[in-house]
Amino acid sequence: SQLGYMIFGMGCGAWIAALFHLMTHAFFKAMLFLCSGQVIEGCHHEQDMRKMGGLRKKMPVTCWTFFVGVLAISGAGIASVKIGNTGIGLGGFFSKDEILAVAYARAFEWDDPEKHEAHGEHGTHAQITPPTERRVILAASHEEIDSHREIPTDTKEPAGSGAIRLHEHDEHAAAGHGAAHEGDDRAAIFGDILPLPKWLFWFALITAYVTPFYMMRAWWMTFMGKPRDEEVHHHAHEIPLMYVPLIVLAIGTLFASYFWFRPLIADAAPAATAAPMVLATDGEVHTAAINAAHHWLKFGVGFAFLVGFVVAWAIYRKGLGTADAIKRAVAPVHLVLEKKYFFDEVYNFVWVKGCILVARIARLIDTYVVDLLFDLAAAITERLAAFSGLIVDNRGVDGVINGVADSTIEFGGVVRTPQTGRIRNYVLFATAVATAVVICVLIWWPEATTEVATVAELTVP
Repeated sequence: SQLGYMIFGMGCGAWIAALFHLMTHAFFKAMLFLCSGQVIEGCHHEQDMRKMGGLRKKMPVTCWTFFVGVLAISGAGIASVKIGNTGIGLGGFFSKDEILAVAYARAFEWDDPEKHEAHGEHGTHAQITPPTERRVILAASHEEIDSHREIPTDTKEPAGSGAIRLHEHDEHAAAGHGAAHEGDDRAAIFGDILPLPKWLFWFALITAYVTPFYMMRAWWMTFMGKPRDEEVHHHAHEIPLMYVPLIVLAIGTLFASYFWFRPLIADAAPAATAAPMVLATDGEVHTAAINAAHHWLKFGVGFAFLVGFVVAWAIYRKGLGTADAIKRAVAPVHLVLEKKYFFDEVYNFVWVKGCILVARIARLIDTYVVDLLFDLAAAITERLAAFSGLIVDNRGVDGVINGVADSTIEFGGVVRTPQTGRIRNYVLFATAVATAVVICVLIWWPEATTEVATVAELTVP
């Protein structure tokens, strides 16, 4: 919820307050975590608060440093009791309330830019200070501004310093946006930014009541009342080595609430951002809107921590009986809260099981559509390749070519047979051929001559 406050503050323009809340939160939340670790280790790693109770005597340092953290995170304080120029309180009393003040101004006082014009200590109207003469707030107060530091235009700082960056930004802003810094910048903001939805402010306000309830509930169930598990209580102890960080963080919580951090962040704001929304809505500046917000919040949230504490004490002061009775009376509501609004179930059903379902559908499509088509195409291609390679190429093309080659080789072998390389064989072969020719001539020559003569006679008229 505290991280939610920081992001909420950034979103509604409470830039300084959001970072201030981050700084105060760093101390008391670290202390609360260390206190929780001390309790868990001291109870032999037991984490169920329903088995604890009455540990204040076994863990006194942890008990009261934890309580300081409870006060800080709950925004405990009294605005009407002053320490100097500010109220008395811890942590969230300053930072969280400042976020709520800006949110109130954004939600309920966003109808007129004049409400957001700065006013002096005695209510006199003050124009918006140009960036080249911007006054940076040094006092962390909800009511008054004690002192200012001017950043002169001729500031000489080493290269890379914040002042040089601010000076360069100021020169650029003065050259390009001079008219806006003379009073028109807030009008421009109002023309571009819508009011904050009122339900967002109420949601943040309700959280200011819920936080002290569950923090007091945790503290009371752990340290106060009677032990609910004798074995846990018997073995409970705290480690003296942890006293130092717990006490240091408790002091740091007080220090972060009252001293440097808020003024340092306010000092950095003009140099850190040029967003006019940030520089125009500051929970410490005297404007009619912020004054109205602080006046309303004194009553609207000023005693939220007491309300949360009293409700938690009333329910858990005698143990878990009242809580169990309330649980049974509002069983559906308790179930919704216990199941965290069924977020995990919805997430598991929609995203986890949904993704698994999509994966299975994708697998079916891949297996029976994509793979089937590609496997079929591959099988057909493989059969065609086999037919082309084995039948057409091997037995067709290669068979014809190889057959011609083999026939040529065999014919050449037959023709090559008579070639012995011996002259007597060639002479003998030539003599045999000549003899055969002579014999054929002697046999067929007379018959051929007679036939020629007969034909000649028949053709003579």
